[in-house]
Formats: sequence, C-alpha cells, structure tokens
Amino acid sequence: MAGRLAKASDEKESADLIVREVLRLEKMLTDILSFSKKTTICYTPCNISEIVKDALAVVRPSLEEKGIRVTTRFPRKIEALLGDCQQLKQVFINLFFNGQEAMKNGGELAIRVGTSTIDGQKAVAVKVRDTGGGIPLETLHHIFNPFYTTKDTGTGLGLPIANRIITNHCGKIHINNRPGIGVEFSVVVPIQN
Repeated sequence: MAGRLAKASDEKESADLIVREVLRLEKMLTDILSFSKKTTICYTPCNISEIVKDALAVVRPSLEEKGIRVTTRFPRKIEALLGDCQQLKQVFINLFFNGQEAMKNGGELAIRVGTSTIDGQKAVAVKVRDTGGGIPLETLHHIFNPFYTTKDTGTGLGLPIANRIITNHCGKIHINNRPGIGVEFSVVVPIQN
C-alpha cells in the first residue's frame, strides 16, 4: 500500500510510519524471543576474522550512510575456535550497531582482532572501539541488564544477548569506557571450551 500512494500525501506519510513501526516491532519481538529462549550452541571450528568480516558486511551500508569511518586490523593467521559461528556473528552485529547509534554525527569504528588468554587458556580477542562519547557513568552498570536502554528506539536486549552468547562460550566482554571520547568493548573467547 505504501508504494502505491502519492509521495507528498498525508496517507503516504501515515503508511510509511506504519511500515517503520511494524519493522521496529518485528525486531523487538525477535530480540525478546532470542533473549528468552534457551540457547543451544552448535560447536564447529570458527574463524573469528571471517565472523567479524561477515558481521561488518551486514552493518557497513548503515555505517557508511551515517558517515562513520571503519578501520580494521586482522592477523595474518589465527587459530580456529570452537563455537557457534552464527551466534558469535550476532554478538558483533549488536556491538557494531551500538557503536553506530552512539556516533550520530559520524566518527570512527575501529575493529581489532588478535590473540589473548582467558583463565590461562589461549583465546581470541576482538576489540570494538567507537568515538561516540562513551557511556554515561550513571548507566554503565546497567548496560547488560535486559530491557535497559537510553535510546529512543531499541529493546535494551542487544548487549544482554551479546553478553549471554559470550558467557555461554566461556568468554568475557570487557568494557573500557572513556567518557567524552568513546568506548571499547573487548570480546575474549577461549579457543577451546
């Protein structure tokens, strides 16, 4: 219906609003279902660099539209980790979209993949840094709480879902908050769980 209405009409504006709201509600429902269902991890060998590149391909058009410059650094070779590649991809999609939303007037999203350790085990680390001004200190301790959001749109489930996926992979998400500058999320996942 929205495609058949005259562009400058009140009906077209109303139809466009309905379409946007339906899409928003569908995303909210998807997020709620993702958060509420018991997740099963299908362990397969995963190349973390490829996962990050695939997630970036999903988000890149939106980043470019907002004037956000993306810089990346991938190692020449990194060991494969055992994990659920699709769930891990969702983690990075959520982090990239959060970075985008924090940089309303453009900025830089820097993504670095490397090696690390976690609890004495070899691990991979992905650092996602934005220049969006950081997380207000009064909200910092709430960011992994379900349904907590400071955004006009959103469900408040992106970071809780990401955190649960990484926890289920025996990993951790560390936050380096720089108020007034930006924030860096470090996702560390052991190579073998």
